[in-house]
Amino acid sequence: MEYKVIIGIIAVSVGVISYIPYTKSTIKGITKPHAFSWLIWSVIAAITFAAQLSGGAGPGAWISAVATISCFIIFLMALKKGEKNIVLLDWLSLGGAAISLFCWYLTNSPLMTVIIITIIDCFGFIPTIRKSYFAPAEENTSLYALSSLSYLATLFAMNTYSIITILNPFVMVIANSSFAFLLLWRRKILKT
Repeated sequence: MEYKVIIGIIAVSVGVISYIPYTKSTIKGITKPHAFSWLIWSVIAAITFAAQLSGGAGPGAWISAVATISCFIIFLMALKKGEKNIVLLDWLSLGGAAISLFCWYLTNSPLMTVIIITIIDCFGFIPTIRKSYFAPAEENTSLYALSSLSYLATLFAMNTYSIITILNPFVMVIANSSFAFLLLWRRKILKT
């Protein structure tokens, strides 16, 4: 078996495993996902998967397929069990993501597509960061820490290395690990 396939399988395994505690804690009512974030992330993961496949990512694209399915499931769960306090900043983030999606639709450039979807991915973090800053115990740190590791492994599983194939996973390593650290820091400060 080719080593990139093995790394792709490891990335997918870590990705799947990372969603299990998150899903369980959401069902129990401990974790309260923000529906806007998970809607944005599910749509963007699907677009990223398609872009990576067309860019020749190979096994490096598999984690985007897992993220698409997992994010959509959590989005559905968030509608019932998630954050109910929706504020103006959340709506602005969703609007910014929608405007960016429209810009993506107008572009024919694979590079611009990846840049725009990565920006939208970051917009998805805004409602969750806002919510979690004040209630860090309502998020599951392990998901974001493991997702960062999964995206890191994905970078090594790429068949083709270009901005198109690596930009989004690279930014997701930084975004997920930064958010995990934010959660730990806020919990320490608030002693939750």
